[in-house]
Amino acid sequence: MAGGVVLLAHVLAIWVLAVSLRTSWPERVGSDIAVMFIQSETQQALAQPPLPAFKEPELDTVPPPEFQVEPDLATNAIRGAASEAGMLAPRPDPAHFNIPPALPATFKGAVYSTPVILKAHVLADGSIADASILKSSGVAGLDEFALDYIKNHWRLLPASINGMPVEAWTAVGVEFK
Repeated sequence: MAGGVVLLAHVLAIWVLAVSLRTSWPERVGSDIAVMFIQSETQQALAQPPLPAFKEPELDTVPPPEFQVEPDLATNAIRGAASEAGMLAPRPDPAHFNIPPALPATFKGAVYSTPVILKAHVLADGSIADASILKSSGVAGLDEFALDYIKNHWRLLPASINGMPVEAWTAVGVEFK
């Protein structure tokens, strides 16, 4: 039964096609066809007038800020007493190169990249009389080794007031090679 219905539908479709092809369009419509073009939204958007030419903005200059930084002498461990008026802080001595210490044999094979920061008491002759730890390397044995090493091997130019050498404290960093 289903096959008969399909066959009948095909025959009917072919008959409608044959009838429509025998007559021409003007005879079927009976009047003139008006053709009208409608612009799509995309075409309307493209048809808008062009944007005005780019104009460089005028740059205003900003004056530098007006403030003064006052050093906090009480907590400045690097300069300490050297911050007083007319005083020059201890500094590296170009005539005596302070060689970083070699890693002690007990620590060989390990990698230590954090330097020890020490507070050193520099005498008027440039020698280091005393030192204490400001920032540890994280290994107590290395910190103690750095303290002993700078006391026995390093020299600095002493602090001075009006060209006269004086004792002063300064901070130094010790990295192991």
